Amino acid sequence: MLGVEYSEVDGIAIALVHLEALADERLNIFLAARSHDEINLAPAQSNGRGRLILDDLKHNGLDRRWPAEIVLVPLQDDAGIDVDEVEIVRPGSDRLPANLLAFYRTVADRSALPIVIYNFPQATGYDIPGEVVIELAGHPNVIGIKESSGDLRKVKQMVEGTRQVKRQATVTETFDAVTPRMLKAAVAESEKQSRELVSVASLAGSESLEQVERRASSPVQDGAAIKPSSSAVTVVGKLKTRQKEVGFQVMVGAAHQLEPSLGMGAVGAILAFACPAPMACYEIYAAFKDGNRALAHEKQERVKLAAQRVVGEFGVPGVKHAMDINGYFGGSSRLPFLPLSGEQKAEIEKLMAGIRS
Repeated sequence: MLGVEYSEVDGIAIALVHLEALADERLNIFLAARSHDEINLAPAQSNGRGRLILDDLKHNGLDRRWPAEIVLVPLQDDAGIDVDEVEIVRPGSDRLPANLLAFYRTVADRSALPIVIYNFPQATGYDIPGEVVIELAGHPNVIGIKESSGDLRKVKQMVEGTRQVKRQATVTETFDAVTPRMLKAAVAESEKQSRELVSVASLAGSESLEQVERRASSPVQDGAAIKPSSSAVTVVGKLKTRQKEVGFQVMVGAAHQLEPSLGMGAVGAILAFACPAPMACYEIYAAFKDGNRALAHEKQERVKLAAQRVVGEFGVPGVKHAMDINGYFGGSSRLPFLPLSGEQKAEIEKLMAGIRS
């Protein structure tokens, strides 16, 4: 699996609905994504910085008990499954709002991980109503939605309808996201350093057990204890954290609508087009967050047609070929996807010519 070296990438969504691989291969892809050696989102940071989101467990063959018996406990077993969030698409062909509410609430009640609703009507044939999403947003374990319909009015509806939802989230001292795996890595590193640091008193036998235990529980950095910069900061190993109030996370999946979606209040995106063009997508987000709407619009227009054609029209084979063009590894597609024709490849190459990232 290709290493992701952009510190601007906040996470990776693993094994989404278009993935062609068999269940065992999906699991291998997932395990590879967990490896800090292969998916190194921030070389200078602790392991676990990048948020890992696993898509629909039934779809990916990791849990076949569906839907009544599904119990997501805590997705960590002998195979090493360990993620931060789970994306769940709607069950089967059920379209009744009451049934959708019951389904998502049951999964959220039993899940040890936060749930992100995944609405992808182009693939599922059904658009989850905004009213259902707004009602589900009140559940403490339903933290957001990936809205891939491209419907800007719906994005605005969900943002406005969930403004009252407020939660506390753990972040770094500079308000970057903190994942559970980051905390685990920080604790492990602190324990390792505590074991390695041996005082003169302990060697001489004059240090009490209580003193040793107190020293082991103190975060250290280069031999000195790390001190919080304020009373709001908590130190976990070398990691300084604090609490931040956040709302229901409305994210989008349509790269060609990223800038206007952010304008409607979306907080971010999970984009297939980011596979071949991560920086091109990030630049739209960064310009918008910096308050430069004109630049964000310019960056959006630069990728709009390519995102629509490569992802929306050519699908998985198109995304893979675009990845190959930009120096990543896309590879060939499997049935039911057919190989691209020479003419289709030429069109994708033309579309991606000015989008190298």
